[in-house]
Amino acid sequence: MKIAIQTILFNAEKNMPDKMLLAWLEQADKNADYVFITEGATRAVNHYWDGDTSFATVDGRSTDNTVKIIEEFIKDKPKIFFKKADGFWDGKTQMLNYWMNHPSKPQDIEYIWQIDGDEFYLDEDFEKIKNLLQNEKPSQVDFFANHFWGDFNHCIDEESDGHWANAIPWSRIFKVNSESSWITHEPPRMNFSDYQKVIDKYQTLKIGLKLYHYSYVTEDQVLFKSNFYKNPEKIKLYKQWFENKSLLIFDCKVNKFYKNHPLLIQEII
Repeated sequence: MKIAIQTILFNAEKNMPDKMLLAWLEQADKNADYVFITEGATRAVNHYWDGDTSFATVDGRSTDNTVKIIEEFIKDKPKIFFKKADGFWDGKTQMLNYWMNHPSKPQDIEYIWQIDGDEFYLDEDFEKIKNLLQNEKPSQVDFFANHFWGDFNHCIDEESDGHWANAIPWSRIFKVNSESSWITHEPPRMNFSDYQKVIDKYQTLKIGLKLYHYSYVTEDQVLFKSNFYKNPEKIKLYKQWFENKSLLIFDCKVNKFYKNHPLLIQEII
């Protein structure tokens, strides 16, 4: 069973906590048979969720050291496929489909695992998930997320089911064949012509599997997302929360996080 981890990145060094990009690369390299990375900004004015990051670059490329960090890391790692931007992409879905449609894509991939640059899993959970795929052979696997807010010590967890942080399932793993491609990036959807067997977020939660999402940890992250989604309420709530830790975030309670982070995250905090 061959698994490819896939992600898209733009200004990842600048817009994520310090050293998180390198931690993500190490996570992907350790746990995947193949890794697909597409870099660059989007200009998708007609499909909002695919995003418009033209406010942050003039040529569609990252303006920080994202490309340099990736290119240095992937030296002598032929299983990692990297495409840097030639200009603006027409949305995140196009960025993902670049590799789905590419002639150099290995043909023995059975599962695509979308892991954004700020997403991590416990080390032991990678093995549990791989065993789940091997034994159950699902066409899709969904998760709840620990959605970290404000710092590494607070998160919005499964208590938020039905609301912002966990309103929809975090669909992350998809069985693929030669005809598979991405329909949308947000929410993640792929077309797959065979029998559909979904392991939903309640099933993965029951066996202790969750996604660790470090997307709203720093002010730079929140400010970028406020601009990306054209939603100033995000950065407003972020600043207010530091004055009142009981503040609900889009109807979600922020809980103190007492458990262990993935090892790669422990090393950078």
